[in-house]
Order: sequence, then C-alpha cells, then structure tokens
Amino acid sequence: MLTYYSLRFGMLLAAIVPHRLAYWLCSVVGNIAFFGNGTSRQAVRDNMRHVLGPQASRRQVDKLSRYVFRNTVKNYYELLCLPRLSQAELKQRVTVVGVENLDAARQGGHGVILFSGHIGNFNLAAQIAGGLGYPTNIIAEQMAPPRLHELVNGLRSRFGLKLIPLGPTAVRGIYHALRANEILGLAADRDLTENSVPVEFFGEITELPSGLAALSLRLNAPLVPVHVVRKSNDSSVVTVYPALELARTGDRDQDTLAGTRQIARVVEAMIRKTPEQWVVLQPVWPDAPQSGPQDMGQPAADPERPPRAVPPTEPAAPQSKSA
Repeated sequence: MLTYYSLRFGMLLAAIVPHRLAYWLCSVVGNIAFFGNGTSRQAVRDNMRHVLGPQASRRQVDKLSRYVFRNTVKNYYELLCLPRLSQAELKQRVTVVGVENLDAARQGGHGVILFSGHIGNFNLAAQIAGGLGYPTNIIAEQMAPPRLHELVNGLRSRFGLKLIPLGPTAVRGIYHALRANEILGLAADRDLTENSVPVEFFGEITELPSGLAALSLRLNAPLVPVHVVRKSNDSSVVTVYPALELARTGDRDQDTLAGTRQIARVVEAMIRKTPEQWVVLQPVWPDAPQSGPQDMGQPAADPERPPRAVPPTEPAAPQSKSA
C-alpha cells in the first residue's frame, strides 16, 4: 500500500510542480535512494562494473550508479505526468528517429516485436508507438494490491497502449496481437517468464530471455531494436533501427540461441552508449548481490561483443519526426 499512496501523492505533486523543479527534485530523491538502499546500490554497482570493465575506478562506478537511481526516479515522474500530458507536450519532449524502419517491418503483415533494454525511459518506446497510431501491446505484470495494478496500468495505457496480462493467457494474447499485425514491446535484458538461455553479456555468461527470438522465428515477426536516450534537458530521443536478420538453419533451438546472442549484442551496444541510463536495479549476472522486487518502489512486476557503441544495424539516413 505504501507504493500505491506514494504514487498517488506523486501524481498530485506532478500536477502542481513545474517540470524543471520536478526533475531537480527527482535527482535529489535519486541520490537519497542511492545512499539509503544498500541492496539495490550493490546490485547496480555490480551491473556497472560489468559494463565499464575492471579498469573502471570505484568513483566512476559509484557516479554512474547514482545516476541510474536518478534516472529511475525521473522515469517514475514521467509516468505520473501521463494523465495530464497532451499530444502537443509529448511532441515537445520526445523526438522519434527512424520510424520508417517500423513501417517497413510491418509491411510483411506478421506483426513487429519492438525490443530494447531498460534504457532511458524505455516505456516511452511503446507509448510513442501508441501515440503515433500504431496498435501497440506490452506485457503487464501482476501487481499487488489490485488498486496499485489498476493505477499503474491505467497510466501506461494513456495513449492507447494495450496491456497483455502476464500469466497463463499471455501466449494467446501475444499470438493474437502479432497475427493481427500489431506491435509487441518486449524488454530483452530481464527474463520475467523463466524462459531463458545462457549467453555472453558484457564478457560474462548470464541468462537472457529467449522468447523474443523464438517468437520471431515461429511467427515470422520482425525483431526491431529501439533505443531511448534521455538528453541533458530531460527530453528524449527514440531511435528505431532496421529489423534484425535472424539465421534460419532449420534447427529451431540453435537458431533461437543464435538469435538471442544477436539481440544481446544489440542491447549491449545500447547500454555502452549510455550506461548511466540502464535502469535495472536487480542483479543481472549470477552470484551478484540480490535485490528485492519492491526496491525503489518498483512493483513486483520486464559470444561476441559489439565492436561499436551503437547497435550494429543503424537506420540509413533516418528522418527525425516528432511524436
């Protein structure tokens, strides 16, 4: 109930506090959370050490880890702003690049799997797709108590986003959406369904979800990477990349593993570009410090390394477009 009433209170503040002051307060709250939540702090530090490598200093790791907490609070603030956010205001805050890649992926008529990591305000990718008129779905985790579930998912559906409940009926909802040529937004850096495979991620083996590649191979739904970056003025740029080309050898298990490795490389490259915006407060690698599901008020709900700091498939001369 504390999370529910905190979000309700936050909605009231979001309605009366000027945005500039609100973002400053988010940074203050994020700093407090970083120093006050030892379990999540250790988990984020471990994640940052994997991203930055052993050569990174403790000071650098701590600085970027603190920014992860700041950006997490900013993401919550922007979620609370959705009820009063107009399309015009959305256009001022978000720029979309490469939307033609999404249009091209939908031409096949098999739906589109739009994927990213928990980077920037990753929820914006699905929100923007819905705001642009694309029928868009995400997986909604069950939250307790029910009123918290209704509040958070009501905010998420502000711009027509469709929610598929996580559970026994999720597969049916996913298949229905993709076969209707709709968009399905999925996170590729956390496994919520215990359907994962071991892949190399920042030089160390961990479990990442295999469902994205498996769905794409089974239903011929293109896998389209999307990268959300928060700018210094707290506006966001959403970049949509061309669909990945997955290997199809006829060996479904090996093709799924190869596809998951390919997805991991793309997400790796995104994270390398803005590691402080990788807002995962749970440990990603085995034997890392454990973080509880309610940390930071987050509801219990989403072999080769890339040689470049951007996804290996980039839009060719993408056109910038407001949301």
